[in-house]
Amino acid sequence: MNGHPDSSSAAMPGGTSPSPRPMAPSSRPPVGGAAPGAPRQESGGPPALFNTPATEIPLRAGEIFALDDPGLVWHVREGSVEVFAVQRHDGAQVGPRTFMCAVEAGGLTFGLKPSGPENEIRLMGLAVADSVLVRYRLEDSAKVPLPVQQAKILARPINAWIEGLSEGVVKHIQPRSHTKLWIAPGEEISLSEAERASSHKGVVWVQLMDGNGRYVDICEIPSPAGTAMVALSVHAWLREDGVKKLKGYATDIVLRLPGWSQRLEAFHDAIIESLSFGFRNAATTEQARLDKRASQMASDTEQTLVKFISLLDPESPYRPGITAEDALFECCAMVGKVLGLTMTPPPAARRKRIEDPPLMVDDIARYSQVRARQVALRGVWWIEDNGPLVSAPSRTTTGRLPWCQANGAMFCMNRCREKACRSAKTWPWPCRRSRTHSIRRCRTASSPPWI
Repeated sequence: MNGHPDSSSAAMPGGTSPSPRPMAPSSRPPVGGAAPGAPRQESGGPPALFNTPATEIPLRAGEIFALDDPGLVWHVREGSVEVFAVQRHDGAQVGPRTFMCAVEAGGLTFGLKPSGPENEIRLMGLAVADSVLVRYRLEDSAKVPLPVQQAKILARPINAWIEGLSEGVVKHIQPRSHTKLWIAPGEEISLSEAERASSHKGVVWVQLMDGNGRYVDICEIPSPAGTAMVALSVHAWLREDGVKKLKGYATDIVLRLPGWSQRLEAFHDAIIESLSFGFRNAATTEQARLDKRASQMASDTEQTLVKFISLLDPESPYRPGITAEDALFECCAMVGKVLGLTMTPPPAARRKRIEDPPLMVDDIARYSQVRARQVALRGVWWIEDNGPLVSAPSRTTTGRLPWCQANGAMFCMNRCREKACRSAKTWPWPCRRSRTHSIRRCRTASSPPWI
């Protein structure tokens, strides 16, 4: 994926991990071109970011490491690391890995507790180039608030980490149409029912003061005592689910509060829970794409066979190139002929890609500069008093439409998605499924057709 070495050739849980060593000055030049023997300096902070023992871990390009221990944090001192989300079942990876974010030199990566064992979701890091990571354990240092200077130093890499995870998790989560309310550090806002709050710039920790919320519409954030907090960014949002008041805090302020690591861990749990929904949503979207592709391949195969038939038998009623879009346009052209109008096919009359939306009557009418409106064929008014129609069954319609008593014909296109027409009465077509080429052979008698 993305041109990186396959995970089977790298260290995963249960395999051979990169051998750590205690922190010590190294003579190896840092990635980026420092001269041999030059003094080593920390990127983005002092040599010790946390007041705990540190372990240096060198990684070669392509090596991976698991980010599955919520008590660990890695400081990327040299090189760069890319973070991926993977789904595992029975200890084996299933499906492709999803890119979450990139962490450059000076950045931080944290361990996240994997989801349930049945369909486990976890994060892993991959060294893009030769890198040096410094690993810290947070149990001791995270029990007390951080000093002001240390909190300011850590705020920037933690904000970058939060923004990266937020952007990665919402890739497969499409929010419903809504109006966002912006919140900044130091502000308080009120939410109405189903409203959503987000950050206009950077990371904002919001305190849920009087109820629950839903992170990116998926993960419930309970706040029975009004003290729960969650990190928002320009990519992520919080939906009202009982909470009415939110208060914003900057990251360096949160790091100076007791229990800041528990709040960060709760944010990580929300990310993992949202990823499970994102994986399911991505699988559904991919299956729909494959179904469309299979349908298109079947259509192309049919057209190829029809072309062979037309070469062998010129009198055959089968004609190549007739699609649902062709049949729909010819229906509209016949209606236009009755009304004395000339219908013009729009440029999108023939789909070039599977993802392109199907041609609709409104598209043809708009390009032909003809007004068209949609009506429901309820009752008998459309039988007794109407002009030419292009009809289609609704999504809830089963079987055939009621057949018309008048002397004419009605052509029914099933939303232009199938290469078939259904007749609404037995004349001039038989009351059976008809191929789209039949429409070319159909001619009306003395009265206009209902199309």
